[in-house]
Amino acid sequence: DEIRRHNDLYYREGAPVISDVEYDALDARLQELEAAFPDLGVDDSPTAEVGSDRDERFPSVPHSRKMLSLQNSYDLDEVTAFDQRLRRELEGGPAGDALGYTIEPKMDGVALAVRYVDGALTLGLTRGDGTHGDDVTANVRTITGIPHDLDRDWQKTLGGEHRGWEFRGEVFLTLSRFTSLNAEREADGLELLANPRNATAGTLKMLDSSEVGRRGLSVFFYQAFPFDPDDPRSPVSGQPFADHGAEMAALEALGLPVNDFLRQASEATEIKEHLSDLEGMRAALDYQIDGAVIKVASLGLQDRLGFTAKAPRWGLAFKFAAEEAVTLLKDITLQVGRTGVITPVAELEPV
Repeated sequence: DEIRRHNDLYYREGAPVISDVEYDALDARLQELEAAFPDLGVDDSPTAEVGSDRDERFPSVPHSRKMLSLQNSYDLDEVTAFDQRLRRELEGGPAGDALGYTIEPKMDGVALAVRYVDGALTLGLTRGDGTHGDDVTANVRTITGIPHDLDRDWQKTLGGEHRGWEFRGEVFLTLSRFTSLNAEREADGLELLANPRNATAGTLKMLDSSEVGRRGLSVFFYQAFPFDPDDPRSPVSGQPFADHGAEMAALEALGLPVNDFLRQASEATEIKEHLSDLEGMRAALDYQIDGAVIKVASLGLQDRLGFTAKAPRWGLAFKFAAEEAVTLLKDITLQVGRTGVITPVAELEPV
């Protein structure tokens, strides 16, 4: 029940009250309890479900493919264990692609899927509960970087004769835009936006698309695949790209925004080097990241490894330690509770 409450606060209300680290510790504890006492498990446990941002004000549309979250890790030893597990699972399988990885920033934003039919934008969906998303097409059309129509060579770029293509990515507010929005709100006497991620989630669910456009959202895409416009949930056979690098190159060739940090690694030591490089860049970025996404590079191997109920087996989200800053202790006030207990409260300058 506690995890469900935090899911609602994070996904539906955009107002979390605990950190990602604390939430992941709760989730891990529940997984431990379910493993130790399987008879007490329930079918709708949050450990088997993706958190939901469903909003009844928007039409619900089924996803063409499930939109799942990634398994989280805060420990570099778990990166090594991830690599070792995949090597064991793939050992003895059919000869083919060598196991390799890509490393890219984990954006602290909101997941989005957009669909194009015959090169024209037809639908924009939030992640929702992973199987159904909210139709926010009108708002998506206002986001700079998401074209209403792909260029005339789009089929040549993507290859094949598929009429329908879906692109997935992450919507976010740049730090510079977030700062300017709050300066405007302060001048107008409005409540300040809490942080870029919550502001992004709230903006994407606004009913006034002109205000969404004024907010100035940004987006990075990281996935492309074909779908059948007549039956979006019907699997389309064939793998259009050999690996994630080719997939990202196609997105960039289409003119869709992609993050320029994409590194490749063949084993755990190299992965850790790239994680260190990315963490060193973090403070200079104009957008928030909370870690890195590690993926098996080969899309064929991704298909072989498959999914759990909640996450792909071929990916890992490595979370960086929370950023720290120095602030000013402005005052300490003493609050007296109903029973006479006195609680000192620190008043801190926001950073």
